[in-house]
Amino acid sequence: MSLEICEVKNPDQLKIKYSRLFSDKVLLIIKPEAQLKFVKISNELYQKQQKVYFPLFENIIFVKNPKNIIAEKNPTVLKGNFIEEDETGMIKSAIKKFDEKGKQNYEEYKKILDKNISELINSMNNEIINQKNFQKSEYLTKKQYNENINLLADSYIDILNIKIENDINLKKEDKTGIYKFYKNMIEGLRNNNLNTDILIDINKNSEVSDIN
Repeated sequence: MSLEICEVKNPDQLKIKYSRLFSDKVLLIIKPEAQLKFVKISNELYQKQQKVYFPLFENIIFVKNPKNIIAEKNPTVLKGNFIEEDETGMIKSAIKKFDEKGKQNYEEYKKILDKNISELINSMNNEIINQKNFQKSEYLTKKQYNENINLLADSYIDILNIKIENDINLKKEDKTGIYKFYKNMIEGLRNNNLNTDILIDINKNSEVSDIN
């Protein structure tokens, strides 16, 4: 039916018990406190049963009973048996193939995310153009225009932060870099479109005020 792999955060919560009658059979006793993560990697292997492979136990494969869910109070027991080297190699090959596919899918997802954020920043750029047109038509003073641009940039940085932080598909280590990259892009749009002559005048007036 399928092959799953199981990652274990606390191996001390697992215990292997060897069979007295069969040299190749074991029981895996899983305590309720065990933190496990099951991931299906193949529907092609073990078509008649659900099997689970713990990388922790390199040469053992276990039968996973769908009804045998990890208990809240009582230990869970999985039946397993030792496997040959070629079967171990087959499983490792399936894991490698799954990991490579996952990496490829993740890179594709980041490309889609890049496109979505680029569209977001493009909408900010269009709004800046609107603000410039308002200023040219004298609906806005230069000071009002600058205030609007600053507010616009701050708003888009907030939107970016929420989008990145709430993205459950992004790896934690990627979130900081992606946020920083696009935040700098937004800051660049801000700085390149402000009326700098107004900023210079404000700074000069501030200096005069300090002296007085």
